[in-house]
Amino acid sequence: MKRRFNTPNQKILEVMIKRAFQKYNQKESDFYYVKYNTRLTQQQLNQKKSEHNLKLIKHATKKTGLIPSAANVVIVESSNVRSLKQDPNVVLVEKVPVYEPNQFNDPISNMSLQTSDFNRVNYLEAIEAFGVGNHYPTVGQVEGRYEGAYHLKRSYQGSQLGFVVDYFERYEHPDMPDSKVTVHNEELLNPLTGGMWNGANPRHAFQVASLIIGETNNNYGMAGYCPNANLYFVSNYNSNSAGTYGIPAQCEALLEQGIKVINRSAGGTNYSQVDQDAINDAYEQGLVWVASAGNDNQELGVQRNQYPCMYDNVFCVAGSEYGISNYGLDYCDVSAPSAGNLVANMSGTNMGNTYDEFGNPLTTNDLVPGLEQYNLQYGPYRTVSGTSFGTPIVTALMGLLLSHNPDLTNEDLVNIVLATIGSPLGGSQPVPGEVNFYEALSYMYANYMGEIPLGDVNQDYQVNVVDTVNLVNLILEVGGGIDSNHPQYIPQGDINQDGSINVVDVVNLINMILRNSDTSQRDRRVLQKQLKRLSRWYT
Repeated sequence: MKRRFNTPNQKILEVMIKRAFQKYNQKESDFYYVKYNTRLTQQQLNQKKSEHNLKLIKHATKKTGLIPSAANVVIVESSNVRSLKQDPNVVLVEKVPVYEPNQFNDPISNMSLQTSDFNRVNYLEAIEAFGVGNHYPTVGQVEGRYEGAYHLKRSYQGSQLGFVVDYFERYEHPDMPDSKVTVHNEELLNPLTGGMWNGANPRHAFQVASLIIGETNNNYGMAGYCPNANLYFVSNYNSNSAGTYGIPAQCEALLEQGIKVINRSAGGTNYSQVDQDAINDAYEQGLVWVASAGNDNQELGVQRNQYPCMYDNVFCVAGSEYGISNYGLDYCDVSAPSAGNLVANMSGTNMGNTYDEFGNPLTTNDLVPGLEQYNLQYGPYRTVSGTSFGTPIVTALMGLLLSHNPDLTNEDLVNIVLATIGSPLGGSQPVPGEVNFYEALSYMYANYMGEIPLGDVNQDYQVNVVDTVNLVNLILEVGGGIDSNHPQYIPQGDINQDGSINVVDVVNLINMILRNSDTSQRDRRVLQKQLKRLSRWYT
């Protein structure tokens, strides 16, 4: 027999418990996509709200052009959609899927923090050979909530005494500057907390983002996989629990910003035709979704369905060495390191290893008695596991490709990554090969960059002051002009294309660079110095 509360306040307690369970059960929400024959006017929206006793009805997208498949779709909140299904003007009714973060915070011991993952995907080799690029792309991220970091204020008392905790404060994480992140849903911010409504946990989004845009070469902490990238964040929650910000609206918001790649480190089991159609529209408009395969150790399409990862035109990322990653070559497109990834940490969690800004593990020897859990929770870095954290590595690779060549399309990005992955992994639980940063950049430069422009002496596809220095060095090294038969002749340095390289070409190259309005005063001084070098040699 069910146990009853035997207290004077029994009835009150029962009501409170009932309400608590009701609130919990609403986490998946009674939100539905409803597709009509035509797009409803505002007057018709109001009529439908009254006719079907809806708590909420709104268009899935603001406009009709970018995501045409969702032009006639509305999102409704209702506890009973039977009457909607009986409406003769309704084509489709389906529940708005809930996509939960794929996060498993398994502690990893005896690991080399970042370099082990960098080496697996040949990241450092790629940066050494090609650099970080000369362009600054924006990549998208869709999750529940994004905030800046919260940290314990620490007062250092000397190397022997360690530190004491003074208070909590909002701060800008040195590896995650606020200037690199734009939050699309600004109108949805909770004025009391500055964070998104609906209690969405921002920690996961922050950690995922750090793998993409983490600040590099700042003598602090970690390095991101796409140092030049900025982030455009779209929350999939709406304000005051007034509905979800669905995939059609997410696609629309990202396309309005001209974004080509979006990271989605989350998933759920429910299929939506509306979402699939919206993703198809977005892909045709130039946006590719990169989504995590999930962490259930099951074969996708056989033992488990996982969306948006399994939708057409979504790039699905499995964990290359994460034992409980979902797997299967029919739906997974690529794999990436997903166990023990080092990420920037923003707020409380007592799971996983945490580190200070120098990569030193935070242990009980470093903690203030009585505050151990808080120090562990608020370390600026920690290790995490799950396909949520392999996915941003793939997104970052696409961002790095755009950092070198912003003219690449979303289809180009997919083709380059697929053409350069390794052999499938996993044996009886197969996943595709890992991404390879060096091979991807090599393949892109060989097949997508076109001809090296005139004046690009160092052949980095940029004509700038460095090319002038190299051209002057070449002339001084050989002791004068060189013709096209000389082994050191560089066609890109023959600016007037007369078959020889000499001081006239240097002057022409300098004029080319000076005509560029982006040439700084510092670069102009360097150009003047190169002319003086040549004049001294000739005199």
